[in-house]
Amino acid sequence: MAISAAFNQGLDGFKSRKASYTRTRSLADNSLGSGGTVEGFTLVGSDLYQYHAFNSSGTFVCTKAGTLEYLIVGGGGNGGGLAGGGGGGVISGTAAVTPQTYTITVGSAATASSALGLTAGRGGGGGGQGGGANGGSGGGGPNLGGVRTGQAGGGGGNAGPPAGGNGGPGGQGYDYDGNGGGGGGGGAAPANGGSFGYRGGGGGGAGKTVSMVSLGSLSYGYGGSGGCPNEPGQGLSGGVANRGNGGGGRATGGGSGRVFFQYLVG
Repeated sequence: MAISAAFNQGLDGFKSRKASYTRTRSLADNSLGSGGTVEGFTLVGSDLYQYHAFNSSGTFVCTKAGTLEYLIVGGGGNGGGLAGGGGGGVISGTAAVTPQTYTITVGSAATASSALGLTAGRGGGGGGQGGGANGGSGGGGPNLGGVRTGQAGGGGGNAGPPAGGNGGPGGQGYDYDGNGGGGGGGGAAPANGGSFGYRGGGGGGAGKTVSMVSLGSLSYGYGGSGGCPNEPGQGLSGGVANRGNGGGGRATGGGSGRVFFQYLVG
């Protein structure tokens, strides 16, 4: 009996090691490539996903044809003149990849991001110093020939005086979802009718919450808040790194963009 029990225990251990080896081998065979600021795996139930997070520019070396999920976020616009910067463009979806080296561009503040032939536009800057300056236009371009382009938001208008400037328009064109970035808000007159205290407009932006199993649920591409001359606590928040949000109106920088891939490996 003791010999039989030992044999069965050894056999179970062998089967367990074999299953582990088989799964490891499967994961290696199913990986689509390498690259990213951070690479790793996420286990969801019995499903295992591989991910590649690009928080700065780099390359994705694809070694096997397949399909992956992507997120591409453009850099948010800088705030200025008490007007908030526009949010960067945000696009997500699935794409087929083939063995080759893909260039990944992650935009800094007010710079577009691109990957896999797709571009997420930059956010427009807040209106410059000086009475009534207008916000900058959001980046981006039209959807031509099936190329998906994320539309960024326009920057907010300057606070003034003598009057608040107009917000910049959002990116021209639409992504596949039809969501172009919004135009920035215009500078607003003070509520008390005085000549000082015009409020800068908030930056525009499509603003999108994206959920991916390896990334969680996060919001990207929102416009920065405007400021007011006699309210120094407003418009101070800068754009969050790798979220593509616009900077606050008190000359704070926009957040950098991000590129993220994930796919099922086992």
